[in-house]
Amino acid sequence: MNIFKSLLFFVCFASLQLFADSQPACQPVCNPPPPPRTYPCVCECYCGGFTIGISAANDDFVSSTVNFLTVGYFDDYFTVDVGANYEHLQFGSANGDFCTVKSHLGLRNRLWQNLFVSYGAMGAVAAVNNNFFFGPRPYRVGAFAGLDLQVVRHWMLSFKIYPFEYERIADDKIYRVFQTGTINCSYVF
Repeated sequence: MNIFKSLLFFVCFASLQLFADSQPACQPVCNPPPPPRTYPCVCECYCGGFTIGISAANDDFVSSTVNFLTVGYFDDYFTVDVGANYEHLQFGSANGDFCTVKSHLGLRNRLWQNLFVSYGAMGAVAAVNNNFFFGPRPYRVGAFAGLDLQVVRHWMLSFKIYPFEYERIADDKIYRVFQTGTINCSYVF
């Protein structure tokens, strides 16, 4: 697990300099020209695309940190992503296989050229093959708010926090307020 986290940070931060020099120069897109006292012209390379990435989320169902492989799409006004994770957990004599799928669907607003605020709904469900739970399949729904920073044309960092979540796991119903979040590093096509 620690190797996976180290790889995530290495890919996100170390490779940014490798790709920064090879990016074509952005051309301002301003049709019509902006009126005074508004945002400056926006580079077209920050207008959206499909993504593939790695996410780290805290407190997801049973483990404290879960890593997801994600795919998604975003533009200036809309964002959607879906991530999947597989874990085999063992607690004493109990063990289980967890396959978790988490998704975000929401809106985006540009704060500055390459910085966006995003907000919307999130959901997660776990397929469990185990002897941990007796009851319905674990699921989680809630709201998210976050910041997306497109560092260079092909790399984006996303930070999301969940102001409210409802989780159903076995017979427990759990409500969380500002307790969990996600960090994502994505390659933008």
